[in-house]
Amino acid sequence: MPGRLVKPFPRLAAPADVLVLMAVLAAAGWSWFSSPGSDGSKAAVYVDGKRMAWWNLEGPRAVDTVEGALGPVVVEHGQGSARILWAPCPHHLCMRAGSIHRTGAELACVPSHLVVVVEGTGGGEGGVDAIP
Repeated sequence: MPGRLVKPFPRLAAPADVLVLMAVLAAAGWSWFSSPGSDGSKAAVYVDGKRMAWWNLEGPRAVDTVEGALGPVVVEHGQGSARILWAPCPHHLCMRAGSIHRTGAELACVPSHLVVVVEGTGGGEGGVDAIP
């Protein structure tokens, strides 16, 4: 049809959309490199929300057993990290999760109601906080 103007390509994004996308990507990159925190100094084990044990991560590797809801859970700790070596849960996802070492990192054995948390020297969560 003569006289009809056809645009060759549709406009994908307005300039403001590009700025918003860049800001979101910058925030995501910052959070990726800044969290969950620095290397922790101790690991705590909680069963049903109650603190059952804690260990210093700065020493040599050691293995301890903590009683979970389904039975004993074996935790290896030391040399800066902690991991679940054995648990009585059916799928063993907690064992496949590997080791943790950053402040605020967690391993959970949900069927056993057990959580291993890496804590800093002050026992807090660590990481980036907006309030000084």
